[in-house]
Amino acid sequence: MTARFLLLSEDSGKQAQPTIRSLMTAAAKLLKPNLDTRLLELRPLAEGDLAANALRANAWKQRRLSPEKAALIRTIANELEQRRFVVLHFDSDTTWSKRRTSENRIKFANQLRADVRLTLTTPRANPKFVPLSTEAADERMSRFFAMSPCYSIEAWLYQANDALRSFCRERHEKRTHLVLIERWKSDRALLDEVDRPKDDEFSDCVGDRHNAELAAAFPAAEVFAVEKSWHEFVEVLRQSGPLRAALGLDDTSF
Repeated sequence: MTARFLLLSEDSGKQAQPTIRSLMTAAAKLLKPNLDTRLLELRPLAEGDLAANALRANAWKQRRLSPEKAALIRTIANELEQRRFVVLHFDSDTTWSKRRTSENRIKFANQLRADVRLTLTTPRANPKFVPLSTEAADERMSRFFAMSPCYSIEAWLYQANDALRSFCRERHEKRTHLVLIERWKSDRALLDEVDRPKDDEFSDCVGDRHNAELAAAFPAAEVFAVEKSWHEFVEVLRQSGPLRAALGLDDTSF
């Protein structure tokens, strides 16, 4: 069985999809270390899709139902209706300790998920569509995941300490950076509590210029062990019955 994912991201840059693909693959391999990654189908929105405009700068958070937001809701609902999976990446824009105050997380849980669910359970003009029952809607919604790192995705990517150090040194030999990288390597719990790591710490050297390369070197198991936002994401995946079935996990897996 192939696990088919639509990968969505607030980041519209060229590195976004390779970065999210690497992280999604790393999460799946934590769930099933012997996973045949050929059975993991990860795809972006089609080029030019109107829904992409609702992803940029998290425009889906706006209360107004714009054509772009409506397109995003329909796209997600259609994927779930077809028993596929959807992952939406957005940064929490808060540290892990303040995650419950994250506007992005709150509006994802209380607005976007509610809008998608309503689309699945409400009659449409298309007579061939049969609104889903409560039980069927629950099953479909368990296929929709938030990938929401704290503070931002760089808090995960900068865990690739050796690669981060190398990219930093391409620009300069700033001792404060080298010391900080070593601190993060010795205590992987620290990065989830850093405000704006790419802007406030490494904007002058690394920033988000090497995200795809850092994602490829991401130490997934080590970061999982500190039980912060990466652990949270992997656990949410693990708790999805449909995903467990698609990956061939039994009740004792992981």
